Amino acid sequence: MNEKNIKNINNNLITRKILNLVKNIKLLVCDIDGVMTNNIIYVDHNGEELRSFNVRDSYGIFCLKKFNIEVAVISGRYSKVVNYYCNTLNIKYIYQNKLDKVPVLHEILNQLNLTVDDTAYIGDDLIDIPVMKLVKFSVAVFDAHPALFKIANYVTNYVGGNGAVREVCDLLLIAQNKLTY
Repeated sequence: MNEKNIKNINNNLITRKILNLVKNIKLLVCDIDGVMTNNIIYVDHNGEELRSFNVRDSYGIFCLKKFNIEVAVISGRYSKVVNYYCNTLNIKYIYQNKLDKVPVLHEILNQLNLTVDDTAYIGDDLIDIPVMKLVKFSVAVFDAHPALFKIANYVTNYVGGNGAVREVCDLLLIAQNKLTY
């Protein structure tokens, strides 16, 4: 890997330690609210939710899947919008309304025949800490709850819903020599 390839999308250097942690990751698990969205939920007069998702994050997920890195989502809330969005990205592992994410992580790993050492997780709030402590590579988005910064292996340069997921996708692909720019 040449030196040009160890910079992230903000042109910040990525340490060799981080690259080594992610070079064999086969699964990225994402929280939804505050990670894949900007943490804002609009509710119309009929009680229907609207959320925004970043297209660059979506393309990053598409790229991971193209290179056989699986993606799963675990959310503490339920939303039809999340099901729709994940289905458009061909995400098969969609778990919602799960306040205890650890058993869900183990279920996903069993289905994929993977281990926590094959797994990265990106979160933004206290509910994500137990899973972050288990996986090989834990990520906190830039605007996460401060408690996550103490345990995260990596903090994104972007806030949730605005490129943080894409940053992690690119990091995984760069470390695995599947993406150069």
